[in-house]
Amino acid sequence: MQFEDKVYKKSNLEFNDSISTYNGWGAQQNPNSFEVFHNFLLEIKPKQILEIGTSLGGFTSFLNYT
Repeated sequence: MQFEDKVYKKSNLEFNDSISTYNGWGAQQNPNSFEVFHNFLLEIKPKQILEIGTSLGGFTSFLNYT
C-alpha cells in the first residue's frame, strides 16, 4: 500500500481545520508535506530522523513507514 492511501483526511484551513490524518493518527502538516517528505527520504536515505512534534503522532508514524 502506498503512503497516499493512508492519508485519509486532509487539512482544510478554510474551515480552520489544521489536522490531517495518516493511518488513523492526527498530523498537523499540510497534506502536500507527505509526498514531499516521502520523495526527500527516498533520495537522502537518512540513518536517523529526529522528529519533534506536538500533535497526535501521525507524521511520526508516516516517517516510520517511509
